[in-house]
Amino acid sequence: MRAGKGEHTIVLRFANAEALEHFVEVGLDPALVVYQADALDKEFSGNPGRNSWVIRNEGAKPESMRLELGK
Repeated sequence: MRAGKGEHTIVLRFANAEALEHFVEVGLDPALVVYQADALDKEFSGNPGRNSWVIRNEGAKPESMRLELGK
């Protein structure tokens, strides 16, 4: 099956913060960054909730919203 044109959304759930950090360190392209989700992220329909994150190109959101590894 081929994915169609347009935007696509995928949701990943992690058991804990350590599992999320491990994914970022070993499984994520270095050009991509995990940022804290906010009301502007349409994947969450304006209500991201606690512990919600999005993967974006570096610089897409303020640096203060970037996931800090090892904290």
